[in-house]
Amino acid sequence: MNRHTPLRFTEVIHYNASSLDPSEIFIRAGMTSLNEVVKTGDGEILANFREIPSLCQPVASQVVHQLKTLDLSSVFLIGETSQPVCEVNVVLNRIAIVLLGGLNPIAAVVEKGIPVENHSMSTLIGYHQLKNYREILS
Repeated sequence: MNRHTPLRFTEVIHYNASSLDPSEIFIRAGMTSLNEVVKTGDGEILANFREIPSLCQPVASQVVHQLKTLDLSSVFLIGETSQPVCEVNVVLNRIAIVLLGGLNPIAAVVEKGIPVENHSMSTLIGYHQLKNYREILS
């Protein structure tokens, strides 16, 4: 991040080349600076890079808009057809989507020196079972 704007990916681990969650690797290696991003807008956060066929862009944009109205969207940005995003090349006739990493809050806690044990999600849960984090903190 540079002034609250995505700049580039500093490191990339392809999921198909790893048996470990890349976000967990970056957190354990001390490669994030979430607390600095919150304070200054500059630093390194966890993000995921995905590509979808460019024909799906209108539907994807509509779904992202709907998710944002529900405060459920983690989509950080959507690119243009075949155009690089955050200095990562995109396959012909595809668009890139950058998603905020779900473990960013955990990274911020680890940065503060609080030990955590994390287990990547390995199941599905009904939406009605989820709780707003504000309720948990109260």
